[in-house]
Amino acid sequence: MSLLGIGFCLGVLASWVTLIVVRSSGVVAELNLRSSHEVPTPTLGGVGFVLVILGFVVVLGEGMLVLPVLLGGGVLAGLGLADDLLHVPPGIRLVGHCTMVAAALWLLGGTELIVGQTVLSGVGLAVALWLIGVWFINLYNFMDGIDGIAATQWLIYSGGVGLLGATDGFAAELVWFAGAVVGGFLIFNWAPARIFMGDVGSGFLGFLVWMVALALAVTETVPFVASMVLLTVFWFDATYTLGVRIVTGQAFASAHRSHLYQRLAQRLGHGTTVVIFVGYAVGWLYPLSVAVLKAPQWWLCWVVLGCTPMAAACWRTGAGRLDPSPAG
Repeated sequence: MSLLGIGFCLGVLASWVTLIVVRSSGVVAELNLRSSHEVPTPTLGGVGFVLVILGFVVVLGEGMLVLPVLLGGGVLAGLGLADDLLHVPPGIRLVGHCTMVAAALWLLGGTELIVGQTVLSGVGLAVALWLIGVWFINLYNFMDGIDGIAATQWLIYSGGVGLLGATDGFAAELVWFAGAVVGGFLIFNWAPARIFMGDVGSGFLGFLVWMVALALAVTETVPFVASMVLLTVFWFDATYTLGVRIVTGQAFASAHRSHLYQRLAQRLGHGTTVVIFVGYAVGWLYPLSVAVLKAPQWWLCWVVLGCTPMAAACWRTGAGRLDPSPAG
């Protein structure tokens, strides 16, 4: 509990200082075709919590996670910061993402995962984990589009990891400490947000949640499938929306506002949308993640059940389809 309290206080302090600095420098997120906010808002808020989390890893880190998190997380945060300030070309960003995920996997060494009752290993698993890592970095950026949603997703994951009994080991400590720090940032990011985390924060969190989920799975603390169930809101919305945009022949790499969460926010508001997702996670995904532990042989069933409400909502709201009222 003391670790959580310290993390939360540091998160609040770091976010407050970052907000003051950003306001004085005039760095804001301008309106564009992807925007869900109505006025230019200070950004780069992720700088504060990134520095606190990396500092925690430097001071108290141990085991296989330390070097991958410091190297990959540090480089990706720096790349995100450069993009926030200078607009780095997408191709360069993607190369950075691919390289850092590959480096993290290499630093972890040989990796085995248990999916259901099957042990997976080898080149095929490494490629699959690499693709998932690159996708998580990008989808976290795609999904950071309304006030509070990206920070809340990390809190959902932290709570789920605790529910599944992961309390020992550095990976679990990192999940909880990062959750407390991001919770401090959420005070400033809740609707109406006073500051956004920016790519510096979203890319870092996307990499970190993939890295931690993998470490928890390798140490047989939390199954990788259980982590994916807990993270269903983000990966399903992003994957479904991208798939629809590709199938319907849209310029899928261009800015848009057609994610499920964006459709809901347009109708219900930012805060209400985030609360709905929290309720869905706690009331539906949490029990399913426990089911993964209790009956791992039925893992695919639990994943499908977790996705079903999201699939229905995406279909009902037309997620991924052309936005009838684009911004600008």
